[in-house]
Amino acid sequence: MLGYKKIVLYLVALLLPVCMVSQSNPAAWPDQLNLKYTPSSAFDQPEGFMSDLGAWFGFGLPTEDHTERYGAFSGPWLMNGKPGWISDGLVQFTLTDETGITEIRPVEFDAHSFPGRLEQSMKFGNILMRSELVFASASTALIRVILINPGKETEKVVPVWKGRLFGNTMKAAIRENGIWLSDKPESRILTVHVTKGGEPLVINDSVFSFSNKPLTLEPKGFASYYLAVSSFGNTDEISLGMSTVNEVLGNPDAVFDKNMVRWKGYLESAFKNLKSSPDSMAAPGIVVKSIQTLIGNWRAKMGTLPQDGIFPSSYYTGFYGFWAWDSWKQAAACAWFNPELARSQVRLMFSRQDTSGMVPDVIYPDPSGDNYRNSKPPLSAWAVNEIYNATSDVAFVRELLPALLRYHAWWFRFRDADSNGLCSWGSADNTLEASRWESGMDNAVRFDQAELVQSGDHAWCMTQESPDLNGYLYAEKKILARLCEVTGRDDEAAILRTGAGKLKKLINDVLWDESEGFYKDRFSGKGRFIGVIGPEGWIPLWAGVPDSSRAVLVTNSINDPTLFRTLMPFPTFPARISGFDPVKGYWRGPVWLDQAFFALSGLRRYEIRTTADELQHQLLTAQNGITEKGVPLYETYNPLTASGQNAPNFSWSAAHLLLMLMQR
Repeated sequence: MLGYKKIVLYLVALLLPVCMVSQSNPAAWPDQLNLKYTPSSAFDQPEGFMSDLGAWFGFGLPTEDHTERYGAFSGPWLMNGKPGWISDGLVQFTLTDETGITEIRPVEFDAHSFPGRLEQSMKFGNILMRSELVFASASTALIRVILINPGKETEKVVPVWKGRLFGNTMKAAIRENGIWLSDKPESRILTVHVTKGGEPLVINDSVFSFSNKPLTLEPKGFASYYLAVSSFGNTDEISLGMSTVNEVLGNPDAVFDKNMVRWKGYLESAFKNLKSSPDSMAAPGIVVKSIQTLIGNWRAKMGTLPQDGIFPSSYYTGFYGFWAWDSWKQAAACAWFNPELARSQVRLMFSRQDTSGMVPDVIYPDPSGDNYRNSKPPLSAWAVNEIYNATSDVAFVRELLPALLRYHAWWFRFRDADSNGLCSWGSADNTLEASRWESGMDNAVRFDQAELVQSGDHAWCMTQESPDLNGYLYAEKKILARLCEVTGRDDEAAILRTGAGKLKKLINDVLWDESEGFYKDRFSGKGRFIGVIGPEGWIPLWAGVPDSSRAVLVTNSINDPTLFRTLMPFPTFPARISGFDPVKGYWRGPVWLDQAFFALSGLRRYEIRTTADELQHQLLTAQNGITEKGVPLYETYNPLTASGQNAPNFSWSAAHLLLMLMQR
């Protein structure tokens, strides 16, 4: 039990103005993301929920218009199996009068989300109540309710946990001193347990409760109640998981203390790596929102998944998998505040590397769904290098280096049909669809006239060579050389550096269009250039391919308002060109923050810092919600209106905002 003085100090601290709270204290950042949502059915689209520590389920806060759900946390939304809501508020803490018959309704209500914590505050007559939810582990969420009698009169009440499910989702039963919720094949199971004293009762398949002993609250008295909700994939997991649940309920306040320390550590780690810029005032809020987004999309190892990873977005069920270049980008950002998660993401993707060296496009908990039709842009060595920069973890570099080298060699073995040293995007199934997917820019205009040629066993590639792919590979050769040196493999490092020099010359000789002053896709054998330009042309700037004069010419195009300096800069297709579609274009107009990052990083590489600062400030402050409290980070943005588009709470948007503000 918490001491009364500690309770009072705790409540007062949460009510302090933000300006009085340490910037790295999670309590200083209420409602950076809007986590209020009350689902009306199991089939509602996912909105407004918090997940943490890799949990495959999440809870939200009730909305103000659903007064009947005050005291309950919305959900949970389940992400394993068939995604969906199983309740509008699985368990609700209520009070009845001392007879246990008449329910006392709250007369005041307030709810806020903080990094890693949900909170509700209510007043029942003269009794104050605060209810908080945090995650104790990937399988268990913990709710703490604190009741305080601030008055001068004794108050007598009966606390009750009321539970309910949406029909036809799961069924409730009493089992192992708690409530057991399961679907028909018991492929998904939730357990609900309370601290000693709460008696479980099942009214029917979808309604249950825990009643507590009558409570007498003396003046200035307090009481605490705790409830744990745990999620398991099958019955075999429960025997192992229950020991964790018992440990959590045996010392529940320690869970909240650890949560505060962990989240404060995330924020401190990120804040200390921020670089001074015109966006310094807005940067901390963006950092908090970005970290919340990445942690909210974190999923723990499960089934055949040997490591943790991060979904692109938990708010779009089509993204319930782990994509390769998303993972590399997310790992590069996580390295600076949660390096263990960063390492895990990289290990996860390489756990499905095939014998040829290929890393698949996307992997799933069920490996039968993995996509080996194509790979994704080669940024894995960059991610490992960022992890090394952040941690100096030589052992991790030594562990991953063989897999990185196999993957790098795979590109030149299977994606260079004419063996001229320049690679092309391709596929394992002789389809342009998969070849476009491999580039990551699925429907980019530059591929409208693409053709394929066989480049090996079960390998085809486009008959056009691209500056982004070869820019990535040039950067990867240099990075791999560094990682080889770090691990004492100097001879291999020298070979890679020599190869990098040759590839740099090829990119400049073949893929630079002097008439346009930009790097462009070109048909193989020094054929004609593709007639459009896009972000692929500034990737060599990020990689360090051009000399300073060419870097200036690329910058001129980036700075041109008729091309890429739109209201929100860095569209994926020039604004003046026919075919520009800023709303539905996907890779034919909208802004993607990863491509913006590569441009900004490239400008800073060439000391074009004033332009980089101006463009970044324009990007972040274009009325797009990036700096605005309560607005999610979107997959894409409209370059003409700056409005967010496509999937909300998008992981690589969050990752690249962090990297921008750290000027990586």
